[in-house]
Amino acid sequence: MHEEMVQLEYSFEVVSAEENAELQVNSNEQIFVEKLLSLLRHGIVSRRPKDVFDMYYLSSRLNRDVLRTYMASFIYANNRCKERSKEEVIDSLQRTFSSKRYLAKLGSARVNWIGVSPKIATSIVVECIASL
Repeated sequence: MHEEMVQLEYSFEVVSAEENAELQVNSNEQIFVEKLLSLLRHGIVSRRPKDVFDMYYLSSRLNRDVLRTYMASFIYANNRCKERSKEEVIDSLQRTFSSKRYLAKLGSARVNWIGVSPKIATSIVVECIASL
């Protein structure tokens, strides 16, 4: 059974009207898990190496309890994902992150919006998963 991902609501005052506008946004944990799921499914052929830097950025802004719940529901219990445990996720990430082909994608300045080395970004992402 999948846990329900909760979207956050942000209200903005609209200057030209008397009403507020509401915007639904995904939580940091949901964004992280969705990016992780894509990375696990596509591995070294992933077309979104920028996601690693996004995940690096989000890693220090996550509620670990919520992330643990989302990992269980949306990765380990997902029939489209072969990883069934934290250890299997880490193994898969380490295989992807050790690929010269994938590391070349991460080395592109265009995808590295945060300016941290790919080695640091990948190790922090793995450490984040390991900490669960």
